[in-house]
Amino acid sequence: MNITIIRALKRKNSSTYNAAKYFISRIDDVNEVFEFVLPDDMPHICRGCYACLHGNETKCGGYEYLKPINEAFAKSQLIIFCSPVWCFHASGQIKSFL
Repeated sequence: MNITIIRALKRKNSSTYNAAKYFISRIDDVNEVFEFVLPDDMPHICRGCYACLHGNETKCGGYEYLKPINEAFAKSQLIIFCSPVWCFHASGQIKSFL
């Protein structure tokens, strides 16, 4: 099984990160884990150009950043969004990514 982790923070000593790593350690047959940290791996913020909705993903300003993430998603059977909770919501990095 391939797994993709989208992390909102760089910190590796957080309970959110440790919970995700523990969860993965309990899964049998893990082949590859792709890990991305926002905003380092996706610094482009959507500008609402709608290129993705019209089938012109390559014209998006963030296409070169999003391409490796999309490729990891296509290879993965499990996607984990690893984000601390801020005021009962996911962090801004995760919201912008989605």
